[in-house]
Amino acid sequence: MEENFLADKPISEEKDDKFQRYKFSKRIAETILNRTSSDSIVIGLYGAWGEGKTSVLNFIRQELKPHHPDVIHFTFNPWRFTDEAALLTSFFNTLAGEIKNSFKETEVANEKANLLQRKGKEISEWWDKKKGPLKTPSETIGEFIQEYGKVVSIFGAGEAAEAVGKAISNVDIEKLKGRIEKLLADNKKRIVIFIDDIDRLEKSEIHAIFRLVKLTGDFAYTTYLLSFDENMVSSAIGERFGTGDQKAGLNFLEKIIQIPIKLPLAQKAALKNYCFKLVEQSLNSSEIVLTDEEGQEFVRKFTSNFLIRLATPRLAVRYGNTLSFSLPLLKGEVNYVDLLLIEAIRVFYPELYDFVRYQPDYFIGTYDDIYSRHTDNEKIDKFKKLFDEFTKNYSPDETADSKGAINDLFPNTDKVWGNSWNWSSGTPESRYNQKRISTSQYFNRYFSYTVIEGDISDIAFTNLLDNIAQGDYKEKIEPTKNLIQSATPDNFIEKIRFKEKTFDSITSIALVKVFSQLGDCFPEKGNSFYSWFTPNSQAAIFLAQLIRNQVEEEEKFGLLEWVIDNAVPFEFAYQIFNYCRNDKDEPKKLFTDEQYKELAGKLIARAKLLSPDKPIWESFTFQSKYMLNVWAVDFDKHDLTEYVKQHLDANNKSVVPLLKVFVGFIHSSAHPNPYYGDFQKNSYDWLVQILDVNFIYEKVGQVLGIDLSTIDNYEHLEHKQTDENMMKQFAYWHNKNTNDTIPYAEVVE
Repeated sequence: MEENFLADKPISEEKDDKFQRYKFSKRIAETILNRTSSDSIVIGLYGAWGEGKTSVLNFIRQELKPHHPDVIHFTFNPWRFTDEAALLTSFFNTLAGEIKNSFKETEVANEKANLLQRKGKEISEWWDKKKGPLKTPSETIGEFIQEYGKVVSIFGAGEAAEAVGKAISNVDIEKLKGRIEKLLADNKKRIVIFIDDIDRLEKSEIHAIFRLVKLTGDFAYTTYLLSFDENMVSSAIGERFGTGDQKAGLNFLEKIIQIPIKLPLAQKAALKNYCFKLVEQSLNSSEIVLTDEEGQEFVRKFTSNFLIRLATPRLAVRYGNTLSFSLPLLKGEVNYVDLLLIEAIRVFYPELYDFVRYQPDYFIGTYDDIYSRHTDNEKIDKFKKLFDEFTKNYSPDETADSKGAINDLFPNTDKVWGNSWNWSSGTPESRYNQKRISTSQYFNRYFSYTVIEGDISDIAFTNLLDNIAQGDYKEKIEPTKNLIQSATPDNFIEKIRFKEKTFDSITSIALVKVFSQLGDCFPEKGNSFYSWFTPNSQAAIFLAQLIRNQVEEEEKFGLLEWVIDNAVPFEFAYQIFNYCRNDKDEPKKLFTDEQYKELAGKLIARAKLLSPDKPIWESFTFQSKYMLNVWAVDFDKHDLTEYVKQHLDANNKSVVPLLKVFVGFIHSSAHPNPYYGDFQKNSYDWLVQILDVNFIYEKVGQVLGIDLSTIDNYEHLEHKQTDENMMKQFAYWHNKNTNDTIPYAEVVE
């Protein structure tokens, strides 16, 4: 992958001209070359930042090159100096040096010899001590410095001018200027001075530049070509003139600039083509290929919403560079069209980019009140006020297009603008699968430029799914486990559940086998009131849904048998089986009653196998609620009774977890931890149907060590339930059931 960053570098060659400016530049150069007047002239090239002013100056230089040395041209860079004195002194030294270099060495040598003959020792000593191409006459220039309060230097033609300047230090400055102009005329020299980027200087520096031009602007045979943003410069210098506003600045510029020229606007079509070429280069360098559908979507949305803000080549380059940075970082991790568009907002609507980035709820949150389920008008009003504030400097057309840009990326904002539902945005599930920025799972990735901790790399995720059905499933267990652990179980299972309807039968079978071995990777997080939202439950639901909906019909039963026998841990196998059982309202059974009975038998057999030294209700209390019931109703109640007696005779304290099977584990939002509740009448009635309650009553008495027949009150403890109270609650119901003639006290709340 090669880098594709473009320097915001002006061009110089006609072959690189994409905006038809070379002919325009050539015409300016011809105007300069064809002038016959010796009068100086100041040309102003006006254009906004990034429009291409420097490139036009470069084109003009190209046209002037063949006429060197008769046309002396150079660029004076005003950025290098810390104060006005240094600026002015350097300008004249630079100018003198350029003039000097334009004369042939023989001419300079002859002039030097003549001067030395005329002035002898005085000139010789001065010559040996010179430090630059220009020297300032002490008296005349000193008076000039005092008058203007700045350092100004007198310039001349080559080293001859230095000697002239020294020799006539007491001559009037106008006479000196006249001599130098005559020297230029005699040698048929013209000077063209380029000064660029004036609008980037500080206000004091801008003032200094224009004072410099005003001071020297009437020097014969000289052309100034100044490049700047007219509005910015006029505002900067207007403070010191006339009314002190931009109009005053414009009036001042009219006095300095004899030929103001507006830079031709780049054609929108040319800018668009240039921008799209840079986008294509960024995609190619990142080795990203858009589908035809993606390409059409991007072009349609970009031209509809961003073209209005594509005003300069510099913005196109900035956008291309932004993509060259972000595309490689997020390759395979986001939706490419959304990335291209959010980066376009960053470049073309920067105010809105920050709004989106720092207040995401307005863009990916809901506009429905969570309590009333009506439209949240207060939130809508807040959004509109913020949007108006961020777009207050936009034109009406720009504001309308910016709304379109936001709405294309964030369909939830339909409600803000009062639009009908944006059907092209798709369902939340489809948007997630497409890695859209409008999903909460992907939003942050577009701004962090990385897969943040706890999230899952789509590249690794896709690679896993592409290879899951290849070879032995056992080889895929460890890589899958590593990927789950590199993120969070919640994020992983949420991500794969969004894709569960896309898997074919072969892939689904492989996923079931691999994931059934990883139940321990998905914790229960048992404090949740909605326990089916835990990663463990969601993983079991996912596998059950694959068996139900994605696996071929003839493979379903055998696959679930395999899960019951092999899923790890056993509780996970039970969860998967449980979610494969039919709901009451389900029109079509997944399996026949006989098949379900067979599967339940395998479940019980495995539970007994995994719990050889203690009863299954101790090892798998929650799951035993179903298993004990099926054992008694569908298989052999007598066999179950014997199994229970055997274990309770061996350890009568096992009666407590047995009673808990019939109570159930309660999750409540009112209490931080789940708990076993009260042993109620329906629990007793259920126990009566499948077990020998008299035997259990006997074992409870042994554990409590009291005469159970004396228990005639029922105490509710709810979340404060104890094992002792639970056994007494059971005894209460048993006493009441066996002897209704006994007067019982009121139930104690």
